[in-house]
Amino acid sequence: AMYDHLGFWVAGPSENVDVGAEYKCEEKLRGLTVAESRNELLKVLQLPDVCFLPSKERNYCWLTVSHNSDFNYAEAEALLNEQWEKYLQLDSASPISSQIKLDLERTFPKHQWIQTDQKRSLLALERVLGPASLSFTGGYCQSMNFLAFFLLVCFMYENQYEENLEWLENEENIQQATVKAFYVFESLLETVGEYHAKSLIRTISDTTAFECLIRDHFPAVYEHFQEHGVNITLCSTSWFMALYTTVLSSQNVTFVWDWLLVERKTDILFYAALAVIGYSKDNILECSDTVDCSTLLKDNLAHIPAAELVRLAMEFKSKISSDELEKIRTDCYRDKKTRIGGNSNEKRHSIHAGNSSIF
Repeated sequence: AMYDHLGFWVAGPSENVDVGAEYKCEEKLRGLTVAESRNELLKVLQLPDVCFLPSKERNYCWLTVSHNSDFNYAEAEALLNEQWEKYLQLDSASPISSQIKLDLERTFPKHQWIQTDQKRSLLALERVLGPASLSFTGGYCQSMNFLAFFLLVCFMYENQYEENLEWLENEENIQQATVKAFYVFESLLETVGEYHAKSLIRTISDTTAFECLIRDHFPAVYEHFQEHGVNITLCSTSWFMALYTTVLSSQNVTFVWDWLLVERKTDILFYAALAVIGYSKDNILECSDTVDCSTLLKDNLAHIPAAELVRLAMEFKSKISSDELEKIRTDCYRDKKTRIGGNSNEKRHSIHAGNSSIF
């Protein structure tokens, strides 16, 4: 097996892009408010040859811009412990605990940490998911497990040692990673939580908005999808809900999440989605049936080079303004809210009832 720099199983060589180290983010952010820190990091992301946060400072930056006050480890740990005790008191048949337990072993089973120490890794995952789901108004929704685990490994692998895997079993490392992941996860849900709300209307409307963008920017691809009956909204549902963790390389996921956590807007999800289509368009047009197209869009995106995804995503960011994107999203949301009504609850039920087909 081959693992990338965050311990995810990969079929071939992996990337670890480290740019922007010379900007010394931690020094620049010292003494700034959260809003000021966000503005400073946005300047780094907007530099043409950067677009990523420095890898060695990424976790510090994510902690800094999460929530609206400075990160306090002791307070975050106390809140996590308090919520964990409440979670443990839930009835075993409660929707939150039963679905979380069902999804634990479905979460990146090939990951290096899970392969090394399944018991500790999945307990850490549950210690993030359970408390966060109690705080989140939508409760627990499938795909949140992928988000929480990705955060966990970002913090777990922060001080990794190249050959020795004993640090993966170190209780202090695990506890610190769990507290930090919980803190950032709660903030992340404030930005993307509508994708995991009870109605799922936002998920449905945003994937429809994405389909409209494909029609406008890749008409040949759109016609190809129509001709072969490819439901791009179904594929992109997993992209948006799992924030690309299940389809892109971890390097490309960190690019998307850097923008997501700093901007606290979901615009980057659309730019990245269009970048995926832009990079894959020739292969898409060569697909002769629905199965081939769907397989390409679900299982064959991890090889996209970071430089290409970033380049294409930034091109679309310059072409489609945030205001223009918001108008498209709003129009689709109003339309879906009117047309879907109570039927959206059925879609949510299928996701909460253990149907993992879209992931």
